[in-house]
Amino acid sequence: SLFHLSVSGKSARRRTLLNTLHLYLLRVTVRHARRQCPYYRNHPAYAIFPETTPGQRPDLSSWPILDRSIIKQDLDGFLDDSLDPRIISHTSGSTGTPKPVPISWDGIF
Repeated sequence: SLFHLSVSGKSARRRTLLNTLHLYLLRVTVRHARRQCPYYRNHPAYAIFPETTPGQRPDLSSWPILDRSIIKQDLDGFLDDSLDPRIISHTSGSTGTPKPVPISWDGIF
């Protein structure tokens, strides 16, 4: 598979293949996030994917770094529009205040 080829050996070709694979997966993930989650759909930084030279790592320095305060301020913006949350669970709070975590039926079963 392409993945196995990209992680075997230490050649420049392997690095190019791995970077290309990562770029593809990143684009798919961002496309899904923009379709499903209001935060990513509405944030201007995610509207345009950074120009990337084929085989090179993308420059993501223009994308915001998310921290707990951003998610806490706009929890609904990070929820997948296609899911219907059924219960609210909570994190343990081991590193601070427990945070609510909406869970859909898909997440339960």
